[in-house]
Amino acid sequence: MRRYCWILKRAVIFETEHFLTRQWTLEDIAGCVSFWNDPDVMKFIGDGTWGGGEEVVQKVLTKYIAFYEAHPGLGSWAVIDKATGQVVGEAALELFEGSSDVEAGYILRKDYWGRGLGTELLRGLLEHGFLKLGLNQIVAVRHPDNLASARVMEKCDMTFTGEVVHEGVRLFKYVISSTLMNSSHAV
Repeated sequence: MRRYCWILKRAVIFETEHFLTRQWTLEDIAGCVSFWNDPDVMKFIGDGTWGGGEEVVQKVLTKYIAFYEAHPGLGSWAVIDKATGQVVGEAALELFEGSSDVEAGYILRKDYWGRGLGTELLRGLLEHGFLKLGLNQIVAVRHPDNLASARVMEKCDMTFTGEVVHEGVRLFKYVISSTLMNSSHAV
């Protein structure tokens, strides 16, 4: 029996070959601290200084948990490695601040980089958004220096549409429509 069976007691949001996603709980604080405080992982998130101890992470997770009730179907979810049962990242479909766009985003621990797992996770987010939530379009943003994220978005058939400024940070915006996803079998 696989080590992640205990997770199935909680609602799985979506599943990929290597990952399950589920709503955050306050039991996930230690797992979050492990990657939210890694400067390499957080380098391109916001202004690159994000992180904090258990108290800060508890406040963020409490906000995420409250968000679920206010915005059914959307949110930020824990990414669980099926093989180990560990929290190894974060995946989200959230409203992009200041617009009606739904943004896909993810964070993975550094030891999960360079193996195509970011692409797998983004494809899972897109599939969930289009097929389960019925969204017409999903956007994603990246820091101009984050070339790895550019490759992930392009592998998922997302199209660069221009620049946006979010919280004072210049970002590149990508988009994919449900029509494109269905015609290209992107996910």
